[in-house]
Amino acid sequence: MATIKDVAKLADVSLGTVSNVFNNLPSVSEEVRSRVLEAATALNYRPNQIARSMRTNRTHSIGLVVPDISNPFYYELAKGVGDKAMEDGIMLFLCDTNRDTSRERRIMNVLPGYMVDGLIWWKPLVPQNEILSVFSDIPIVFSENDEMSKENEFNSVYVDIYEGAVKAMQYLIGCGHKNIAFISGSGTAKSTLDRERAYKDVMEACGFDIRPEYIAHGNFKWQGGYDAAYYLLTLPEAPSAIFAANDLSALGCMKAAKDLGLSVPDDISIIGFDDTDMAVMSIPQLTTVRQPCREIGEACYRMLKTLSYGNPEARKVRSQRLGTELIIRESVRKII
Repeated sequence: MATIKDVAKLADVSLGTVSNVFNNLPSVSEEVRSRVLEAATALNYRPNQIARSMRTNRTHSIGLVVPDISNPFYYELAKGVGDKAMEDGIMLFLCDTNRDTSRERRIMNVLPGYMVDGLIWWKPLVPQNEILSVFSDIPIVFSENDEMSKENEFNSVYVDIYEGAVKAMQYLIGCGHKNIAFISGSGTAKSTLDRERAYKDVMEACGFDIRPEYIAHGNFKWQGGYDAAYYLLTLPEAPSAIFAANDLSALGCMKAAKDLGLSVPDDISIIGFDDTDMAVMSIPQLTTVRQPCREIGEACYRMLKTLSYGNPEARKVRSQRLGTELIIRESVRKII
């Protein structure tokens, strides 16, 4: 079995240079890096990751915890993190909580044993301070708003959900809609509350009544959107437009409308949130608010990389805000 000494001899470099190459250190020139990798390939050499971790106190792995990997938003986010990590030779542990606090606590019990170098946790239900106390020796990037991250000194990458929801509501009203319903997300999640707050604020600002029966509770899933829309569309006075908390819910709305013999957008206008790939696959194509899903994942990884592997001066509390964009397609009808 080939050793690091064999690689160094064949590449005509020092042991330290070989180590620097496999640790992805920038101090090695591209010419030397290529020579070392070619030698390693020729000898079928593979670094001993366990020994490497013991020497460096690094596993070159990170964790990513998301609420629901079946949601296309989180799939794209995970791709953003995973692709960038793979470029740097960092392995990714992906954990799905299914929006369940018991699963979150199970992850808190098990993941420390894998000695990841850092952690990205998206929309936790367990208080952040509890998570920080369990993973006190590694940096964590959360999804929180800028105000909260500064107050509690959390590293965070976040999207201004409220701003995006305002864009959705203003577009519907600009198209002439007054009887607008809202389908929420999961429970008391901040992203759900921000959407609902925007819905109410814009309705009130325009002088429109907020009808309690027009606020239906969903769960960010297709079935939740279907059930909520079926209820809304069978009210004695049905809305002319629905703002769904995410694209999956909006697609569920479309199916409910079809099952009731209604046409989108002729009979009911629907707008979503996220702009996942499904938004352009639906018939009609979904008007929605774009969250830069993959860019969010990439931003989370870049921040965690700096915090985990950067120089000590760079390891300060950080917060990054990303914006939203209204994407106009075919699912909203102008009635003025």
